[in-house]
Amino acid sequence: SIYVIGGRDRGQSMRSGERYDITTCTWTPIAAMREARAYFGAPSVPGGLVGFGGENEEQVQLRTAEFYDIRADTWTPIAPMHEPRAFMAVAQTPEHAYAIGGSAPPGAACPRASAERYCIANGAWEQLPVMPQGRSSAAAVAGRFAAITTA
Repeated sequence: SIYVIGGRDRGQSMRSGERYDITTCTWTPIAAMREARAYFGAPSVPGGLVGFGGENEEQVQLRTAEFYDIRADTWTPIAPMHEPRAFMAVAQTPEHAYAIGGSAPPGAACPRASAERYCIANGAWEQLPVMPQGRSSAAAVAGRFAAITTA
């Protein structure tokens, strides 16, 4: 399945979401998030999705986070991030969801260089070392990669 949640429509942040079934090629509505969000992160984790950060309808950056339980079709608040962030890079591993960088906070000239991760086992956010350079609207990929060669 592919989940599409939040975002903006005609300038308003959204709470709604939909699930696309890749087998039947159909869309089904899912439960609405507890908070409207755009420009946020939502990596998949065991049992669901973690939605965090972004901007609300007033374009204020958010620290809040919530967990979507795929089986129960419900959103539950979880621990907030250490910093509000939007337009961040997002990655996941089986144990963690990562929020990296993001747009500049109000009054700042440069994008965020900070990073943090959500530990699925203990439900807490941990701050990570600061990046050498701030980044907004970047991409992040977690994984072990092997080089493939051909003879």
